[in-house]
Amino acid sequence: MTNGRSKWPLEGFFTCAGGGLSVEIDCLGSTFESRTASHPLTVTLPQLDSRTTLAPLARPAWKFRRAGKETDSITVAHEDWGTIGSLRVNGEQYPHYAEVQQCIIHSEIEANDEWEFRNGVSAFGKELDDWWRPLLAG
Repeated sequence: MTNGRSKWPLEGFFTCAGGGLSVEIDCLGSTFESRTASHPLTVTLPQLDSRTTLAPLARPAWKFRRAGKETDSITVAHEDWGTIGSLRVNGEQYPHYAEVQQCIIHSEIEANDEWEFRNGVSAFGKELDDWWRPLLAG
């Protein structure tokens, strides 16, 4: 708690604009720490379900699970999360990377009440867009 305000957890998924994010297969399921302009940010990549070319990636489990929602911890493979890519060399196809379309994000918003939290979430969303923009240019 800071200045009488509580830290409220914020978790959801982030869609990787610009055609997705190419990552090494060994990075799938990993969690990375970063920061927007004013918030800490944790990004969790989807999980590997199959190494088969074009196989869908699996949603990682949510960090915070709601009571009575066992499905929050179940990972389900679906192309919305991404797919396994491939490279063709001398007529042979080698899967070696993943095209990530969505990942789980987590942060915390300082707020006194639900209204302030909602405003903080809106501001965080704008910061997240700004955080992602340089990754598209790279």
